[in-house]
Amino acid sequence: MLYFIFPQTGFKNNELKSTFKFDITYLTANDSAFLNFSYFDKLNRTIDSVAFISANHKFSSGVKKLFIETKGQKWHYRYSSKILFADLNLFFNQADKPKIIIYTREGSVELNINSNNWKRQSDITNKINTLIKYNH
Repeated sequence: MLYFIFPQTGFKNNELKSTFKFDITYLTANDSAFLNFSYFDKLNRTIDSVAFISANHKFSSGVKKLFIETKGQKWHYRYSSKILFADLNLFFNQADKPKIIIYTREGSVELNINSNNWKRQSDITNKINTLIKYNH
């Protein structure tokens, strides 16, 4: 069975005025999911990996470029990363808001989310992940 979690927003870097938007595709025959993301930034960057950090868990993944284009005054970077389904569950099961770090040749970018947005996102994603586990 194939599951798709619609695009989620809320992670951003206020200093750089950059934003991060992601969706998740999971095929139950695999132990991994694909997290596809768009990152918007005014700077020209070369992205090589992404890390997901919560209070007591950190995992990172290399990324595969899907495309890069401009959108207004910002660069639109679209990448995909393969992540273990178990790691995604740990990430979204955190009550405390996590952070995402994008690693680039030009330096790392820390992306944060506010608590209310995180609670809403994690509640929805946890419900979907629970349904996946029950139906797998």
